[in-house]
Amino acid sequence: MKKFAQFFLIVLMVSSVALSGNKRIKDEVDVKPILLNTTQPENINAASSPWVPIALETPTSQYKVGEYFSNGFVLVAGARTTAPLLGNYYGYYSKDHGTNFTKFSFPNFQSSATSTSMRFPGLATWGDSVIINADYAGYIIRSTNWGVKWDTVGITGVFFDGIRFISKDTVLAYGDGIDSTIYITRSTNRGATWTRVTVSSKLTPDFGAYMFASAGSKTISVFGNTIWMGCYLSSSAPVSAAGILKSTDAGLTWSFTKAANLLAKNRFSFFNMSFKDANVGYGIVATLGYINTLHKTTDGGATWSDTINIAPAPITSPLQQQVSQVQALPGTSIVHVSGFDGTNPASWKSINDGATWTKLVTPANTGAQASL
Repeated sequence: MKKFAQFFLIVLMVSSVALSGNKRIKDEVDVKPILLNTTQPENINAASSPWVPIALETPTSQYKVGEYFSNGFVLVAGARTTAPLLGNYYGYYSKDHGTNFTKFSFPNFQSSATSTSMRFPGLATWGDSVIINADYAGYIIRSTNWGVKWDTVGITGVFFDGIRFISKDTVLAYGDGIDSTIYITRSTNRGATWTRVTVSSKLTPDFGAYMFASAGSKTISVFGNTIWMGCYLSSSAPVSAAGILKSTDAGLTWSFTKAANLLAKNRFSFFNMSFKDANVGYGIVATLGYINTLHKTTDGGATWSDTINIAPAPITSPLQQQVSQVQALPGTSIVHVSGFDGTNPASWKSINDGATWTKLVTPANTGAQASL
């Protein structure tokens, strides 16, 4: 039976992150429908078909999560941004590659005032009935029946930034602890119980200063038992080099490195990461002024290339080739990137590991991109 490699682009916003004490404030804008693009494996290096909009919710909604699994399961989630349903969280899942969707809802533990900023780390699933949410307010909730019923399974002193299944049974949630440390908690029974993973502030001589995990579920990338997680010190000048926590044992132990070669360009935080194997990966790095740039590593994240210009013109302003999402397809040389080209939403595809790029047809009214 043929499997389809389908890419789902959830149109949302490019988050900007500011610091207020030990909390981050994320300013975001309204969104449009999701987009669907399909490519059959026998034509994997051919030009992609145009993106097709799928209207699931009203325009006054923000989609934050978009996940696709080879069994045909698709997960989409977001929130309403206007009254009377301001801050209401909802999701959709499909069991047939996005042909039909079923809606579900889940609790929002934040006030309506903070809900407008969409502090929404995301949902995690393995492509089946178990769905887990790590809420920014410090709650972990879990459903075992596709979102029909939710149970609170963890309450911790943390502002969660993301959650991810590492394997069918192992789940990792991470964020900023109220004790000004990076907080990682791990489950080995599909989210039923959780154990905090101790990451020593003395991991390296300067790791203790990195008190923030990079925001968003896409700042974590997984290949087998290897995990990469972005973290940073500050988004205020002078900035520190973008930091990476790395585990090769499914999150039990961690090492730390800095993308020191990016510091001279004020690149302070990985906004998005995607690895195709244990060595080759791509990262979108935020800069002062939030001119996000694309970079590549071939040594597992130890060092990173200079800026990859997707289009011929150099990046000179926050909206010129403003990239926000990257997705490398394991087992191939294909990389997808989305963002802006000038003031228009855009997406690009490479079939040679980022050496050259082809711009894809993207509807003009889709807004900014949040997930590939």
